[in-house]
Amino acid sequence: MRTGLDGVAQERVAKLLGVIFTGKLSFEDRVDFVLIVCSQRVYLLKLLRSQDLPIQQLHMVFIALILSRITYALPAWGGQLTRQQQERSTFACFS
Repeated sequence: MRTGLDGVAQERVAKLLGVIFTGKLSFEDRVDFVLIVCSQRVYLLKLLRSQDLPIQQLHMVFIALILSRITYALPAWGGQLTRQQQERSTFACFS
């Protein structure tokens, strides 16, 4: 954190409505956060499946906990992803 000329602190990273922005307008932090949260939730889905939760309920849990997290504000940051970030996201979500 740096202090500007007028005494107002300048942050390098900001979170606005759940979307993480950096000073370089890179969404690396957002991608990392979404991947971590989704991997935890995929683990929850696996636990629920092992407890014989019906497929319709698993699908509902997936939409509520994982798909909603991935698609939240996607039009704002999804088009800015690098090829490497897209590949990481695809691998993490479907492995």
